[in-house]
Amino acid sequence: MSQKRKRMTRREFLRDAALATGTVALAGVVPVRAHAGQASEPKLGAQLIGKLEGPELVLDPAKWPKNFSQAPLLADLVKQGKLPPVGKRIPEEPMVVKPVHSIGKYGGTWRRGFTGPGDGENGNRIVSTDKILFWDYTGNKGTWRRGFTGPGDGENGNRIVSTDKILFWDYTGNKVMPCLARDWKVSDDGRVIAILLRKGHRWSDGHPFTADDFIFWYEDVYLNKDLQPTPNPDFMVNGKPGTLRKRDNY
Repeated sequence: MSQKRKRMTRREFLRDAALATGTVALAGVVPVRAHAGQASEPKLGAQLIGKLEGPELVLDPAKWPKNFSQAPLLADLVKQGKLPPVGKRIPEEPMVVKPVHSIGKYGGTWRRGFTGPGDGENGNRIVSTDKILFWDYTGNKGTWRRGFTGPGDGENGNRIVSTDKILFWDYTGNKVMPCLARDWKVSDDGRVIAILLRKGHRWSDGHPFTADDFIFWYEDVYLNKDLQPTPNPDFMVNGKPGTLRKRDNY
């Protein structure tokens, strides 16, 4: 059986092609129904790869240790009379950490992730939370190595300077925990944040660490136009800088 071939104009070709494309697109969005009794697959990202673990703070004073240890190097300085005993170097209300698996040993090899010269988060992996290096380290005696990508490596210092913070996020990233502060309070209107420091914190030279140090930074450093010509917008509300006041030393 033969059929006469009809000549298709360019306009008809474009029209039919558009209709065919629309049919394919509509077919692509028709939902596929699972068979009865068949379990649906979990959503992407709904489950973690492995169990989420992290260090936890011991907030109950009754569970704090009675004796404290220190690095062998510091123990030698105590014996030489160059450093007070460890019990006199910690605050009255210390930050006590429960490790993930076990208490680490001094010395060893420090290993961490590094994706390459463009890895801008390289330093943040050890300074994003308080003492993350101390918490996670459980190695044996060895060598401490760190990455350095070159003269333009702005994160080089951050990799070894794990600074203490007033507050920090826990390992879940959802809960704020105390560090240098023992507690904090936010007013009902959200305009005032009161920070309560741990009594007994000291600088490396033995000088007490108190609220005066914050006042010095704010009034003599941050508000100094020669040192800080442009205010940090993070410290401003409606274009006006906030205020920092001392209630007492802690």
